[in-house]
Amino acid sequence: MFLAIKREGFQKINLQSKIILLQCRGLGDAVISTAVVNSIGHCFPGTKIDILGSTQAKAIFQGNPYVGRYYEAQFPIAAGLKFSIYDAQRLLCVLRNIRLEHYGLCVNLVGDFRENVIGWLTGSPVHLAPIWKRNHPFRQLIRVGLLQLPNAPLAIGSTTYSIYDAFREVTNALGCNVHVGPKIFVDANILVEAAREQAGAVIGIHPFARQECKLWEGEKWKQLIVCLLAEGHRVKVFGAPTDQDTANEWFGSLLTNGGISCIFGELSSFFAKLATVDILIGLDSFSIHAAHALNVPSIVLNGSNDFRVWASPTTSVVLANHGCPYCPCFNRPKCLRLKTIFECMRSIQVETVLNRAGEILKARGCV
Repeated sequence: MFLAIKREGFQKINLQSKIILLQCRGLGDAVISTAVVNSIGHCFPGTKIDILGSTQAKAIFQGNPYVGRYYEAQFPIAAGLKFSIYDAQRLLCVLRNIRLEHYGLCVNLVGDFRENVIGWLTGSPVHLAPIWKRNHPFRQLIRVGLLQLPNAPLAIGSTTYSIYDAFREVTNALGCNVHVGPKIFVDANILVEAAREQAGAVIGIHPFARQECKLWEGEKWKQLIVCLLAEGHRVKVFGAPTDQDTANEWFGSLLTNGGISCIFGELSSFFAKLATVDILIGLDSFSIHAAHALNVPSIVLNGSNDFRVWASPTTSVVLANHGCPYCPCFNRPKCLRLKTIFECMRSIQVETVLNRAGEILKARGCV
């Protein structure tokens, strides 16, 4: 059996060769990339895909039957994260070990010059990477360069805006006759522990993000929770352990309400409990992609990013009429000197989000 790479004809790699996939970015990117892993594994039984990714993202791939070895490292890529000399030395050490494994194919899903270098350093004789058209919005999110390093470039169609659709083109190029979407495999024992009560609708909210331009005001989140509780729903507030102080500041004594539960813990528990909600309301962040991978519908409050690129297939996008001349700024805000700073997010009204949630719950038979 062979894995075909469509590039000026067909270049074939024996499936006995090892495959390594680069996942050097954030948690959301890692969740979406499981579509590529799942598609290869489904279409070519017995194939295992090894991953080079961050320590934080490892839980996303745990339990996946198509994943083999997971190499952990930090990368000089994600915004807001420090990359030390030690991290660089560690990454080079990991890459040296990868080269010793003689991988036959490296799958690079981004095409940024940094991933291009990392893919080249794996030593794989075939290095596949996407090439984005000059007017593609995804080019606003990466640093294009060193395009000569991937020797199996894959041109992404100029009308393929969604990263989900772009990854479908990758799996097509790899010879997959079936595209399997993203999926997180939750440990059955953890899922049982997180099992939800049967009565009433459960609304998950994930109101936190690293970048300030993505945030919706805490007061609006509080109003939304109060309205959801008044409608008889229960609310689960999701976040990282570092978000607990912000949650206390925004919601205060409201968190003691019996209809609210807070989940600030490790990813495996987060995934299990997210799988039990009827709908997730969140920001342009990884939780929306995790919800899609767990078959949970979601609402995303979108402002500064281009939703055509990042919206999951099962999310409902909430936008506001705001008139910011710089939108979308791709999370690099240019409005900081304006009186209407972050107006793209601050113009979103609680009533709009509440109505959208009601429509989805009604369609699902939850109300």
